[in-house]
Amino acid sequence: MTGPTEVNKTALVAEDDPIFRKLVVRGLIRFGYTVIEAENGRIAMDLFDKTKSQITLVVSDIRMPDADGVALLAHVRLNSNIPFIVMTGYSEVVDKSDIFALGATDLLSKPFNFDKLIESVDRCLKKNADQLSA
Repeated sequence: MTGPTEVNKTALVAEDDPIFRKLVVRGLIRFGYTVIEAENGRIAMDLFDKTKSQITLVVSDIRMPDADGVALLAHVRLNSNIPFIVMTGYSEVVDKSDIFALGATDLLSKPFNFDKLIESVDRCLKKNADQLSA
């Protein structure tokens, strides 16, 4: 696995579980990303607003305090079509069609390994490139 091929890659990671957030951050850094971290959706929205010109990817948990991943997704979609990966430990109760209808690019069920994360990132970047060239 070679990882994403995009240059100047910056990801916003929103995850309330500090241990899982660090694992995702380390995985993205390993594959060449600069990472901006947020511990909840509200902080992620504020960070997105301040740095949206730099962010090329958002990876967010769906269930977080102070604004969840759905609110963050809606906020990002008001301003941008960048790839947005939703993570959830509750895949059995998440309506995948609703998540994609709101604009998610991909959905990862926790727990997942780094290969799955990078495969998801690659898929998202390819979808985004295809949309931009259409």
